[in-house]
Amino acid sequence: MSEINVGGRGKNAPYHTKLTRVPIPLEPQILEIKARYIEFLERGGNPQEPPNYLLEEKPVNNNVYDQSALVDALDKLVNKIKSQESGYKKNSATHLIKDLMQLCDLTLKSK
Repeated sequence: MSEINVGGRGKNAPYHTKLTRVPIPLEPQILEIKARYIEFLERGGNPQEPPNYLLEEKPVNNNVYDQSALVDALDKLVNKIKSQESGYKKNSATHLIKDLMQLCDLTLKSK
């Protein structure tokens, strides 16, 4: 539980408050910003100079890539292997290795 008084019912918060209607789907995000603000105050932050929580860096999703492009590229590789095209046969995989390296570059660049 927070040591900071958040105000309400006769109690004063160490910052000005305002009642605002919030769309229900946004409520969890608003409550998260409020919790982060209270943590900021608990760490000794100045209530008159809060950080802009909307501009803070968001966590990076390392799995972001064009999934459909990846699936298409893998399908093409599988078809080339099945038809044993030159460079995709069991004893020669030079083209396959190049294509796989390009595929890895594709997924790394989109991160």
